[in-house]
Amino acid sequence: MPRHFPSCAMFSLLACALAVSASAGEILVTNTSDAGAGSLRAAITAAVSGDAIHFAIGETGVQTITPATALPPIAAGVTIDGTTQSGASCATWPPTLLIEIAGDAAPQGSDGLTINGNGVLVRGLVVNSFSSDAIRVANASGVHIECNFIGTDATGTMDYGNLGVGVRLVGSTLAVIGGQDVSDRNVISANAVAGVLIDDTSSANGVMGNYIGTNAAGATRLDNFNGVIVRGATNAIAGNLISGNTESGVLLDASTATGNSIRGNSMTGNGAIGIALGPGSLATPNDPGDPDSGPNRLQNTPVLVDVAYAAGLNQVTAIFAVSTDPANASYPLLVDFYGADVDDEEGEFYLGTLSYEASDFVVGNVTKSFTPVGSVQVGDAVVATATDAGGNTSEFTSDAIAVVVPEPATLASGLAALAALAARRRAGTFVA
Repeated sequence: MPRHFPSCAMFSLLACALAVSASAGEILVTNTSDAGAGSLRAAITAAVSGDAIHFAIGETGVQTITPATALPPIAAGVTIDGTTQSGASCATWPPTLLIEIAGDAAPQGSDGLTINGNGVLVRGLVVNSFSSDAIRVANASGVHIECNFIGTDATGTMDYGNLGVGVRLVGSTLAVIGGQDVSDRNVISANAVAGVLIDDTSSANGVMGNYIGTNAAGATRLDNFNGVIVRGATNAIAGNLISGNTESGVLLDASTATGNSIRGNSMTGNGAIGIALGPGSLATPNDPGDPDSGPNRLQNTPVLVDVAYAAGLNQVTAIFAVSTDPANASYPLLVDFYGADVDDEEGEFYLGTLSYEASDFVVGNVTKSFTPVGSVQVGDAVVATATDAGGNTSEFTSDAIAVVVPEPATLASGLAALAALAARRRAGTFVA
């Protein structure tokens, strides 16, 4: 079954609309020296807002820059674009990345790139082997990090992990790690703490469309310890492949981590649960009415009673409930359905979304249908998440349920079912 990721528009995040302004001045990196004329260090030191750091190193193949000391912080409004090196490109996947920044010789505790200014773009680089974080964004807004290999070699296949975090956001807002297009995708893998960490003072950031925990083909695990750790509020984790990480795919381990939308990702083969609301590897049980607080309000998961697929109609019909009292959450709730991974614990393939209204809570179990965006087979296992109107996404359902053929399957009963469906549409009780 192919992976299907919703568009960024599904998540209503302002960061999706951010544009990177055109650069006014070009500063060339012409060698791999640690310092001096034509070096990356000299270019970063000289760059001011509106400048673009480009590469014109007159050699073929991967060019490795090995800083002997920490590089200076990148100023606001600066672009660093490794795809300007001859032969490099992000136009197809996997990209050809030829500028590598390796931390083998940097002092203990050094980060690879430090961004302290707004509106910075980092694109087309390989950043690996640092004893701390590969990229640290601190007290900045509107930073874009696109089409980089973070924690791997230049082929995106080997573990050259950083000993901290792949991308760490501290006190930052409206950063976009990845993006809506394949050409924006990062590989963020093999990092000792996490692929991405959003701290408790960071909000309204987006992690979108990346491969987190795999190689560049998305097929072989290069595990981070955790895929994504979120401690801030109102962030969006959307449309990523988060697979093969040692612990959770997405971990929210602080009470400050509320309003975080985690939707449309492909999660499979992570060592702990795919989405963890709170520390540890065990699922958080539902509580009656859902009055508790904590990461993402500890939003209750949907309870799936039955999921059926009518091939002739290409329609999935689910009987389900969410035991969240409207007094304790903003309605409507959006229930996302996924084809489960091989362990029936995580959502590997996004299938579709249904709305659960405040009036549905009064009813309890409701029956609603949708047209799946991917293929569905009888016998497939299905899991689901619930996201309230405040952006609080739940963990995946703790018990996957197998897809069945609707009963009965005779022609007469099938026609009767179609007539009933039409009546529901006319009555306005059908939600597609």
